[in-house]
Amino acid sequence: MTLVVAGVFPDIVSATAIKAMLDQAEIPVMLRSAGSANWLVPGTPGGSGPLEVLVPAERLEEARELIDALQAGQEAANAGGGAG
Repeated sequence: MTLVVAGVFPDIVSATAIKAMLDQAEIPVMLRSAGSANWLVPGTPGGSGPLEVLVPAERLEEARELIDALQAGQEAANAGGGAG
């Protein structure tokens, strides 16, 4: 199975949210520290900073559609959530 980058996210919180959504859609997903060949394993260095979300090449389009939908929903919520 060839893994490809579906997106790069600024931190572990963002990447984990995307991973959970893709897991729910039954899309295999792995996280990797951006710019590094080290896979993220609990207790190893590289657990902070940007993270790549990797998915199987044959599921890339589906994964990106889900990611885009989630990000669009978050942007809409942020735009409509101004304090008054």
